[in-house]
Amino acid sequence: YQAKIKKYETEAATVTDAVNDERSKEVQEMQKRIVDYRDNAQKELQKKDADLMKPLMEKIKASIEKVGKAKGYQYVFNAAELLLADGPSITADVKKDLGF
Repeated sequence: YQAKIKKYETEAATVTDAVNDERSKEVQEMQKRIVDYRDNAQKELQKKDADLMKPLMEKIKASIEKVGKAKGYQYVFNAAELLLADGPSITADVKKDLGF
């Protein structure tokens, strides 16, 4: 891609406007294919990441529910989403339950 652009830029002054227009369209099409490929790869990567994380997140959620019930909690909040978290934490117990 880069080599082709460099070649086209070098030859731009010596070829006709029609050739330059055609080359410009070709470069734009190549750029679009590159962007589309990158976007599709990113989507596939995000899907794969979600697919791999799902079983782990389900296991963590089940452990949180188990530990929370064992401690008699009716609610367990994610401390990262709270503005003020000044209470007991079950993180250590959940990690122990998960084997960490």
